[in-house]
Amino acid sequence: YFTDERNARVRKLTPAQIVAEGVANAGTLKAGAVAPGEVISIFGFEVGPAVPAGLQVDAAGVVTTQLGGTRVLFDDVPAPLVYVSSGQVNAIVPYGVAGKDSTRMQVIFQGRATNTITLPVVAASPGVFAITNEDGSVNSAANPAAQGSILVIYGTGEGQTAPGGVDGSVARTVFPKPVLPVSVLAGGQAAEVLYAGAAPDFVAGVMQVNLRIPAGLRGTLPLQLRIGEATTPAGLNIFVRAQ
Repeated sequence: YFTDERNARVRKLTPAQIVAEGVANAGTLKAGAVAPGEVISIFGFEVGPAVPAGLQVDAAGVVTTQLGGTRVLFDDVPAPLVYVSSGQVNAIVPYGVAGKDSTRMQVIFQGRATNTITLPVVAASPGVFAITNEDGSVNSAANPAAQGSILVIYGTGEGQTAPGGVDGSVARTVFPKPVLPVSVLAGGQAAEVLYAGAAPDFVAGVMQVNLRIPAGLRGTLPLQLRIGEATTPAGLNIFVRAQ
């Protein structure tokens, strides 16, 4: 049983059942519409193996679509899998959903299929996994960045790319860029975006944004990543030390 506060419901998950409210952006953990290439978390009961398994790459260098006996289908197209366990599956929405109004999703574990749910599709749905300082260390209150320095955002949900996203590919020689414009507000000011595209050596769907902190900013500052018309939820902060 779990609470669905926004819809004023208490919901029950039975074996091999999923609900739209249990499908979230893996960077924000907020449920909603999905975007092409978005890394999502699917929460359920017995949707994966008792012993968790992490991302695997096949002989061709592509992230596999079957992991721990689990598969996830979007309109019958298998999705690359990042993580599977009995209660959570992390998958990457296939780029083929681009341009659609909705997509049908289903989880299959050890040959047993869940119900099929329908999810709305949007052009972008940005979420952030981590923010690092110039030296690669995680930006935090205990480890703030220098004023005017460069921060690196690792996230997902940028939508379709140019060249077009290839499901499960790893960015090693080609680094696709989002087709939608990318901008960042730091402390309410527009930050200079130095790079926005595929994160090197990561699977397609994980993006990297390099930005320069606007001059004069210090302290705890709100940060907002915008891709097209979509933005990250409120509550994301960066930390800049006083000098």
